[in-house]
Amino acid sequence: MASWKDHIIAALNELGGEASYQELYPVLEKLRRKAGRSLTPKWKQTVQGTIEENSPDSLKFKLGREPVFYSVQGIGKGRWALYPSFLSEGAGDQEMSYESGLEGVLKEYHYLRRCRDPRLVEARKKIDEFTCQSCGYRRELFGGFFIEGPHLRPILSYQAEGQLSSI
Repeated sequence: MASWKDHIIAALNELGGEASYQELYPVLEKLRRKAGRSLTPKWKQTVQGTIEENSPDSLKFKLGREPVFYSVQGIGKGRWALYPSFLSEGAGDQEMSYESGLEGVLKEYHYLRRCRDPRLVEARKKIDEFTCQSCGYRRELFGGFFIEGPHLRPILSYQAEGQLSSI
């Protein structure tokens, strides 16, 4: 008996390896009915949940599972594709850089990082005349000076947010 995941893989292969939810639903409905499987009122949510549980692009991805689907245009865009190992012979027109993997897939990441106040950084560079505080290096580039601000006082991951500081 085929699972939702099996039917989604079959439907995506029928659609060339990639599809939006709107393209996927009619094909899935046909496959499920042909297999004598019923459709609940919330079957479309089941499809979305199954895809997300089997995609490392989703927060719902179940660790330990083999990735089956990936987000083509980024999270929330509703367009999904099969990893190459799940593509049927002749399905998908993707040109792959390597036989065993897909290269250049766009992924959207969301993360937090601690940032310095750019006004403090610029002020420190001017005070030091664009010279490295650590080694004395100074680089002129395109009629101006270029220097990365070394962090003699690093921003710590456990530092309180919005803490007043000087560089």
